[in-house]
Amino acid sequence: MPQTQKIQLAPITAWTLVKWFLIPGLILAYITLYPPHALDIALSEPFYNGTKFALNRIPVMVWIHRLFRIVPFFIGFSALYVIIQNLRNKVPPYKLGEVGNRRALYLILGMLASVFLVKFLKDTTGVYCPYAVEVFSGNAPLLSPVFSFHKNPGHCWPSGFTGTAFCCFAMYFAFRDVRPRLARGSLIFTWLFGIACSVIQVMRGEHFMSHTLATALFDWLTCALLYCVFFSKEIWQQFIVKNRAEDGGSSGGPMLREAVAPVRIEDRGDR
Repeated sequence: MPQTQKIQLAPITAWTLVKWFLIPGLILAYITLYPPHALDIALSEPFYNGTKFALNRIPVMVWIHRLFRIVPFFIGFSALYVIIQNLRNKVPPYKLGEVGNRRALYLILGMLASVFLVKFLKDTTGVYCPYAVEVFSGNAPLLSPVFSFHKNPGHCWPSGFTGTAFCCFAMYFAFRDVRPRLARGSLIFTWLFGIACSVIQVMRGEHFMSHTLATALFDWLTCALLYCVFFSKEIWQQFIVKNRAEDGGSSGGPMLREAVAPVRIEDRGDR
């Protein structure tokens, strides 16, 4: 029988919120309001042969583009399998705690929300891809993103294919409280996977580098925000506990102490 292990939720401090929201938000705002067109062109020029992006349609690039899309589907279906198995086996709620179905559901919804947000922005921001702009022998102007609720021509900002990788940021948030090492590994994997997708798209002339960076930032912010919504009760309880500890625990009686007791969740360990 696997052991049952109690784990306290990982704390969220002011610095955590700065890293999760403020810094990525400021970077995203900057590259949106002041797109680095000159840098984008400089990074794309080495892959342009004077008439076209030669790597755009070579078979290996096409197959990589298709194969990489399997990864988020595999992760999502794995999370769905966990939910179905737990329900089928009728695992008691006290054994699941906050680890099983709830985190698996967050993982699925986090990835879906990231993908759909990027898809919506691609359809509405009116930015053209490198191969289509005049700088690279196309007919379209080099534009900055414009936010709207109706479809615009272009369909290239932010990068959809790169979102295939960066939607996996949801794994980090799903595991940060229960498997810290797995969470860090997932974060490293997502960045490496995302960078690989980004470089491929730049080499093909499908996206500028700033397009792929925008995708990373949108997906990170989406996953972080959804995590805070999904686990808002636990986060708020820990916030109350921390404030009471800093105040010396002088206020409140037994009932209040019980109400704001540190949130603990059960994890069915691997040992």
